[in-house]
Amino acid sequence: MKLIRYHDLVAKGVVNSRMTLKRLIDDQGFPPGVLITPNARAWDESEVDNWIANRPTARKAAAARNALGAREKP
Repeated sequence: MKLIRYHDLVAKGVVNSRMTLKRLIDDQGFPPGVLITPNARAWDESEVDNWIANRPTARKAAAARNALGAREKP
């Protein structure tokens, strides 16, 4: 298990602020990570990569909405 820190999440393009990180954890199922000291948090890189690979994108969400809409029409 490789632990990565906040600056690594920024480098991966996952977040650009700590508020965005908080919203991802609270609302979108981003892994909460673990406290490695009282003021430092780290994330398992494989969990982060898995979350990135499986999160819905705007294009996937639009396609899903369109598919649902097509089924609902008589």
